[in-house]
Amino acid sequence: MKWTFETAKGLSLPRGQERYLYYVEQLLSKGHLCYIATHDNEIQQEVRKLINRLQPKKDSYEFESLYGIQTEQLAQLRDDGYPHKTVFRIR
Repeated sequence: MKWTFETAKGLSLPRGQERYLYYVEQLLSKGHLCYIATHDNEIQQEVRKLINRLQPKKDSYEFESLYGIQTEQLAQLRDDGYPHKTVFRIR
C-alpha cells in the first residue's frame, strides 16, 4: 500500500505521484498485471484516466485498499465497474 506505512530509507521508492503513475502506465500499457494499491484519490482518478485511455483487460489490474481506509472511494470504484479488493491486515 503506497504511503500507508513508513519504510526504511532505500527499502521503497520515494514518494511521488508522477513516479507512481509512470509505473502504473508502463505496466498497463504492456499488459502486465498491476495492483493499484493507494488511498490517494488524485492518483486513483489519474489511474482511471489511464485505464480509460489504454483499455487494459479487466483481469490485468485491480484497485486495492486497506479495510477501513477511504472506503467510500473504493465503493465508488466498485460501483463504476473497476476491479477492486479490500485488504485486511492481520498481525
